[in-house]
Amino acid sequence: MEYRCPTQTLLSIIHPGLVQDVERAIETIGGPQAMRKVADDPVTSVLELRFRPKDRFEHPIASCTAKVSNLLIKVQKEVTEKGIVRVQHEPIAAIKYSIRFRGM
Repeated sequence: MEYRCPTQTLLSIIHPGLVQDVERAIETIGGPQAMRKVADDPVTSVLELRFRPKDRFEHPIASCTAKVSNLLIKVQKEVTEKGIVRVQHEPIAAIKYSIRFRGM
């Protein structure tokens, strides 16, 4: 199979918690405005993780940015009625930076 190299680039944020509610997970890292800020300048911007965002006495966990060369791949698995498994995969985007929370 032949694939084109994706031209779109993304930024990955590795959230250390168990994400059951995406909106709440975004709120714990400062909301959409903090995500926009780090997307504009991922090298110098820092996200602050607060598991209890409304608790002003909780100490935040600062993020660190790592330069990576990752690839986001879309994988689809289909099982036919006869039990035949078909797997399709397609590269979506290149990931150049990864935001991690390592200070726990």
